[in-house]
Amino acid sequence: MQPRHISVTLIALVLFWFLSDPPGPAEAKTVVDMRGVRVALPADIQRVATISDGFVEGVMTHLGEIDRVVAIGSWAMKRDYVYTFETVSGETYTHRGLHTMKFLHPWLRTSP
Repeated sequence: MQPRHISVTLIALVLFWFLSDPPGPAEAKTVVDMRGVRVALPADIQRVATISDGFVEGVMTHLGEIDRVVAIGSWAMKRDYVYTFETVSGETYTHRGLHTMKFLHPWLRTSP
């Protein structure tokens, strides 16, 4: 597995762990990041800034927690796509599109 895939998978697992309902009283959690540094996180995370290309947002959508995203750090999520093609007859056709998460959650378009 490439390091990027490991980090995205780790992020998804941590998000699932934090966003699922714990069985007992809420406690702060400690995780070890990819550098081996222990990081203390609050038990009830209300605001999330993402750095994935839509994967974390997709997981949060599936878990019903997408409204916690307050900032997006991915270039792919901030970019609108424009593709221009030439038809067989020589005319040009332009297609404009949004990232899937921005299509599903239009308010993400104005997120910092």
